[in-house]
Amino acid sequence: MVKIGILEIDLMSESWDYMSFLDKISDKFRLAAFAAPSQAADIEKLLQTAKISVPLDYIELIREKSELEFIIGTSDYVRIWGADGCLDLNAAYHVQEYLPNSLAIGDDGGGGALLYLLGEKGFGLYLCRFADLEVSAARFVAGSLAEFLCGEIGADIFL
Repeated sequence: MVKIGILEIDLMSESWDYMSFLDKISDKFRLAAFAAPSQAADIEKLLQTAKISVPLDYIELIREKSELEFIIGTSDYVRIWGADGCLDLNAAYHVQEYLPNSLAIGDDGGGGALLYLLGEKGFGLYLCRFADLEVSAARFVAGSLAEFLCGEIGADIFL
């Protein structure tokens, strides 16, 4: 059992009562590749080690599938990492050394990190170059992963 804010989630349970996150994703995003769902132990480790409160929409998504690769429009790309990839790549790129209250959850395949961050427009998803991990360099994408993938908010940044 993991507590996220006021929610308690049994990561081992397979019986969440909600519509699949993937069923809600906008037609602007085409799922091109994915891996198996993140393991409960990896999700729990991520929740325990993250410097931020990991948003539930990200957890819902990686419980369904991980390492999701989306084509946006005709050729642009965004990848959402699973829990183990998230842990590994945040460490490899020293993300929290440069942006202490952040969590990179994906990339654009071209050197850009998709991350949760408390930036100039408040907490949300931002795109920032791995080579320039500074709040001032981060571009606001959307208030949440759900707004981005389901509501198309911020998709134009990747086009």
